Amino acid sequence: MSKYSEYNSNFIVTANSLVEISKILCLLKNIKRKREEQVPQYFKNKQYNISIANDTLDIARKRYDLAIETIHMCQLMPAEWIPSFDELKEIAETSEDRDV
Repeated sequence: MSKYSEYNSNFIVTANSLVEISKILCLLKNIKRKREEQVPQYFKNKQYNISIANDTLDIARKRYDLAIETIHMCQLMPAEWIPSFDELKEIAETSEDRDV
């Protein structure tokens, strides 16, 4: 593989990983909304939304770990530039509903 092809491929993979992290931030905001949402009366399990939010949070963490690992492998940018998962979670939890 030529240097150009290697760089181009790593650049595209890094960019896609950054897009994935952006999607994870949106997912974390949706988790916040789900936790705050009222459970309909016909649900017998009142912890339903919290259970769904916790399962989704586990998936988001795995997706984040994979994106960070991919950025590390490409070696085009330091992964330290990206907020940690807990920092992203805090950003999402302090967001307002009108935030895009």
